[in-house]
This record gives sequence, structure tokens and C-alpha cells, in this order.
Amino acid sequence: MKTKKIEKDQWESYFNSITNFLEGKIATIDVTSLDIGDQLQVDEVSLFGLAYDPKDDLFEVSLEGLDHLILHPKEIYALTGENGIEAIEVITDKGVKQIITLKQALMLPA
Repeated sequence: MKTKKIEKDQWESYFNSITNFLEGKIATIDVTSLDIGDQLQVDEVSLFGLAYDPKDDLFEVSLEGLDHLILHPKEIYALTGENGIEAIEVITDKGVKQIITLKQALMLPA
């Protein structure tokens, strides 16, 4: 596996370019901070897309039935492996880490 820091000036174009490849994957979101400890925010929900809005300075995880918004991201990392992007880590300006883990949806037999 390889971790790559995505530079802030590339966030919008990077997530616009990869969101179609990630659509349909299953996402889990863990939130970690000194104040709250480790918390599971979202557990295995279908992903529609990822986006960064520079105007409002927010990172959006669009999921089936909900949108998870991360305000004022400071750093974003992508973890890639054999199956492409396996996780996105977003660190906010307050030091809160949000890790979006991605996996393939199970294909059921016909």
C-alpha cells in the first residue's frame, strides 16, 4: 500500500476526476480526535462520490441516504493498494481525523 498526500490546490480536480471510479463502493467513516476518541460515524454505506468545495472550504462524502460534510480540511491523504484507492484520510484545521475506508460491494450470484 502507498500513501499519497494530495496538495490543497489539487483537491477539487482530483476528487472530480476519481469520483466516478469510486461510485458504488462501500464506505465506512471513522472519526478520531483527542476530544471524542475514536468513533464510527458511518458503517458500510454505498458511496455516490467525493468532492471538495473551495468556496465553502468543505469536503463532502456523498452516500446513500446522507451527505457527510467535513468542514475546513487542512490535509488530505489517499491510501492506494491493489484495488485502487482503499482509504481517504481528511485532517481538519482542529486536528480531527476522518478516515473514509472504501471496499468493493459484494456481488451476489444471480
